[in-house]
Amino acid sequence: MPGELKRTGQLGEDLAVRFLEASSATLVDRNVRPGTGCGVRGELDVLCMDGATLCVVEVKTLRRRGSGMTPGMNVTPAKQRQIVMLTQLWLAQNPQPEEVGIRFDVIEVTLGTRGTPDIVWHKGAFLAS
Repeated sequence: MPGELKRTGQLGEDLAVRFLEASSATLVDRNVRPGTGCGVRGELDVLCMDGATLCVVEVKTLRRRGSGMTPGMNVTPAKQRQIVMLTQLWLAQNPQPEEVGIRFDVIEVTLGTRGTPDIVWHKGAFLAS
């Protein structure tokens, strides 16, 4: 099962990146582990520019519809704190111009048995606290 979950997540991220690029966002980085070497675990799924805003995008993917869950429900407050901390580390390693804004987004990808997946981009899904 873990291999299947990883493949599902990878497919969702691939679809999300294509969606972002089709939406005129510019990919900056992907699957970044800025905490390597300093004991902080975790990964930033996608970093992209949406105009003058650096978007830190968490991608969540579900394989089936109708479960009563949306993929974004898995971005818990603890996960949000982890993403913010990893972003701070990434920014320390990759300083951005002062005029660049930062936004935390979630992209939900729901895969069906047929047809096009449902992709929803929640801009500003949460704030750094």
